Amino acid sequence: MSRSASIAMATVFFLVSVSSLTAQLTPPPKVLPELPMPNFPPPNSGPAPTLVHPPAPPRVVHKDADRMLMLAFGERNQFLLAPIRLWVEDQGLALIAHSAVMENDDVRLASVAVAFFTNKDGEARIKTLVAPGVNAVLKFQKAPVSLAEFGKAPIRSVTVENHVLPMPNEHPGTPLGVRPGSPSFNPGTPNEVFFAPGDPSGLRFRFAFDAKLPASAMLPTPAKTTTKRPAWNNENLAKVAELSIGEPIASNLKKDDALEATARMLAKMNHLNRRKTDGFMLELIAARTDLQGLPFRMGDECRTREEQARVFNVLVEAIHQSLAATKRADGDGALRGVHVEAFWQQMHVVQTIINNGNLKEAKQRLPRVTQEQFLRATVAALMQILMPESEHFRHGLAKYLATVPHIDATTALANLALYSAEDEVRAAAIEGLKTRRERDYTETLLRGFDYPLPAVAKRAADALVKLERKDVLEHLVSVLDQADPRMPIKKDGQEVSIVRELVKINHHRNCALCHAPGNTENVPDGILKVGVPLTTEPLPKPTEGGGYQSTPPATPDVLVRIDMTYLRQDFSLMMPVNDAHPWPEMQRFDFLVRERTLTSKESAEFEKCCAIDEPGRLSPYHRAALFALRELTGRDTEPTAAAWRKLLRLPAK
Repeated sequence: MSRSASIAMATVFFLVSVSSLTAQLTPPPKVLPELPMPNFPPPNSGPAPTLVHPPAPPRVVHKDADRMLMLAFGERNQFLLAPIRLWVEDQGLALIAHSAVMENDDVRLASVAVAFFTNKDGEARIKTLVAPGVNAVLKFQKAPVSLAEFGKAPIRSVTVENHVLPMPNEHPGTPLGVRPGSPSFNPGTPNEVFFAPGDPSGLRFRFAFDAKLPASAMLPTPAKTTTKRPAWNNENLAKVAELSIGEPIASNLKKDDALEATARMLAKMNHLNRRKTDGFMLELIAARTDLQGLPFRMGDECRTREEQARVFNVLVEAIHQSLAATKRADGDGALRGVHVEAFWQQMHVVQTIINNGNLKEAKQRLPRVTQEQFLRATVAALMQILMPESEHFRHGLAKYLATVPHIDATTALANLALYSAEDEVRAAAIEGLKTRRERDYTETLLRGFDYPLPAVAKRAADALVKLERKDVLEHLVSVLDQADPRMPIKKDGQEVSIVRELVKINHHRNCALCHAPGNTENVPDGILKVGVPLTTEPLPKPTEGGGYQSTPPATPDVLVRIDMTYLRQDFSLMMPVNDAHPWPEMQRFDFLVRERTLTSKESAEFEKCCAIDEPGRLSPYHRAALFALRELTGRDTEPTAAAWRKLLRLPAK
């Protein structure tokens, strides 16, 4: 296939993807499982057919079964009409089925729904599995005499689609199931419902917590850290301190156990968030000194407007599909040349449509969509998905952003100029900034001289020189008066010292640190939600990079919502991880700056570092500013702020 034909086909693919994905913004109404209908013989030319019903299924309804099924599945569902409704109190098991047949010593059920109830550690939890139209097999501790008697036989295990669900009392030390009318817990309390009542789809978990439990009991256990804190002047990103929301779930658990542990963590987040807006995050930060000082956003600052979030969802899915198609087209995985170029050709076609205001197709599905929303969503989606991608994609990203007429694109170009390690990517970003309003990116570039990574300051100086920004000479001179930004400072007259340091967070292991749970009733339709990856399973990857995964999770109770973001990284990298199995060795890490309060001992240790930061010593930040001053003015003098002020006739400090 010719290069032009390849690009044309890819362009059509992307545009069709956008159209098809917008259709997903209005999901079909939820349909409850229907009861089995009687069988009719096929029509024929003979006499009127005689109605034939299948044998009537046995009717087995245990005491309290309906009550427990309502707690598990909600009050309004057709499960309560099923002829077989079981509640095995000593095992905490509720089960419904529409028909049953004997197979040797077992009973095979059709159209099943299962719920397990357990109490443990001050919480009540319900685990449900619904498999409409799928068979299940009951095995008994003692085989029933007949089908009519199976409701009285003690159940040993339930198998659904070749998957064995262990009974709660098979785990030593696990208390028996929740009893109806229990005064300690009420899983049906409205404030403790963590999924839409009556939603019958898939594996579900439901939890209620003792009201007497303190907020600290709802927080994850901090991860054990043995890594030595890096030196104050460290520039090796592999040695940067790593933070996490808590101890990761063990990778040797069974999948269902890992799902339940993840669902329980999100349920605890919901529990605290119902008490107070962003309650979980506020409690977590207050309890964890390692997370204090991170640039958390709360309230309205962390929430994306609903319409903007819908457009973002569409763009994310379309970019994922196009990126995946590009990578499939490249057989050797090198992603160079025509395949990467085809991807950006697609994006440029879409951008031309948006720039021209031709949003008729999108408005059919998103009536209130505006050009502003599409531009912002395009920039945000591309930066999140492609930031950890290869140099070839990010070089194209810089060139593409130069065509997007929005201030968000200007800021993104400035960030690429600061944080990209590759010369080619930074050069393309700087070239894009040449056509932008200077006031829209100046502050971003100047912040590079305060960033606790000297390489960023050097890149800021290089960008200002290539952009010929002589209007910032006074600011560059002021950098020569400043101490190394990695040194401790005292803010607002405080006695304690603060140090600004670079930290990293594993993007895949800390979804709940950056995003709110997405399994509550108040999440609008069309909002991007992703499943928290399980450490026990291969990492879902819609692309070969670190973007949002699109593989549907096994249960909606492990979803987080992307329209609520508490932390936003400065840049991301793919880095190797030891003992990564079953995840890939290369994983995405997000980098950001933490302001940490020093202890008295740490302050004393820093005094040795400050001794070498005495007046007259040139830090990497001083050298970066001097480079920019010399290149922009074509002049030179002593490497002090006073000398440069005198040379340039600037006001005295």
